[in-house]
Amino acid sequence: MFREAHRVLVPGGLIRLATPDVEHVARIYLARDEGTAREMEKWRQKGYEIHHGVDLLRTTFQDCGHHAGYLWDFGVLRAELEAAGFKSVRRCAPGASDDPVLRDLEARRDFALIIEAEASG
Repeated sequence: MFREAHRVLVPGGLIRLATPDVEHVARIYLARDEGTAREMEKWRQKGYEIHHGVDLLRTTFQDCGHHAGYLWDFGVLRAELEAAGFKSVRRCAPGASDDPVLRDLEARRDFALIIEAEASG
């Protein structure tokens, strides 16, 4: 998919990807602290069944539909994009982009890994 996206983009064209950040979710789960408790409460308020810290992992990757594909952290996603020919791979805050067309696209921002990359010429 990354190679095909690179092929069809004009040089300098941008791709923006949003996916759960495995590293971030794992850190919250493993911390088992007040931050973990706050995240659990946020998800409960959204209607998810969260009783234990491990439920953050289940909810993020299974209940939200990410169990059928790949799981990513920044390092792996950057490596795959660069191998497909992209350059200037960078992490972005949800909703933020230097390109106004790419701003505020994400519907879900919890645990989001947002990456933009430029097609090389």
